[in-house]
Amino acid sequence: MSVELPALARFAIVIAGAGAICFVSSQFMLTSLSNAIAAAPTVQHNIRQTYVPHLPKVEANALNIASSVDVRHEAAPPIAAGSVPVASNGDMYSVAVESLRVRSGPSKTMPQVLTIKGGRLVEVTDSIKGWFKITDEDGNSGWAYGSLLTPVQPFAEQ
Repeated sequence: MSVELPALARFAIVIAGAGAICFVSSQFMLTSLSNAIAAAPTVQHNIRQTYVPHLPKVEANALNIASSVDVRHEAAPPIAAGSVPVASNGDMYSVAVESLRVRSGPSKTMPQVLTIKGGRLVEVTDSIKGWFKITDEDGNSGWAYGSLLTPVQPFAEQ
């Protein structure tokens, strides 16, 4: 008596056999390939660097750009250590730092109300313990520490 397998079972047997053949052949190919690579002679090439950076030598004086820039700045007299800057009402000052934080009161802990860029002019209207109450060119006012400002010398009349 012969038993016929259903079509799905025959298909599964064929697929399993094909998978086994593929697996065995791939293992054989990988083994053969790795043996061939291991047996191949290695060749060392004498590779030379084709680009060598070369920077010209320059004298330090040639790099001194400060000698070519015309700077005319009159420095304010230095404030002695421990001294408190003093200003009179109506004195004009220039902001001596890149960006001046102006506060709502004469203390570092007071909130910042505005920022004034370096070189802008301000008028001092009051001073308390080294802090100056200032008003800028736009009418904004607040407090800044006096050592961050440089007095502006009035022009002499001729």
